[in-house]
Amino acid sequence: MPIKTFSIKGFLFLGLLAGLTTFLLASPTFAREPIRTVTGTVTKVSDGDTIHVTTPEKTKLTVRLYGMDAPETPKINQRTGHINKPGQPY
Repeated sequence: MPIKTFSIKGFLFLGLLAGLTTFLLASPTFAREPIRTVTGTVTKVSDGDTIHVTTPEKTKLTVRLYGMDAPETPKINQRTGHINKPGQPY
């Protein structure tokens, strides 16, 4: 009978440990507060990760989105007419 008691206690301990770990990792306390929040209208999308925003006060902002893995778009050189090499596909 002591073997069954140990197994039940072991399972309870492991369940409690797994639940506590899940709770701590899923807790929103690890998220940082935003540095600044901006409200505006997106007026242009330059690349997959760069947008241009105009605020209600008519301020123009260029916003680079963090964590986006987007390829760069090919650009045409106005002076030579050559197309620059686009970013590498992912």
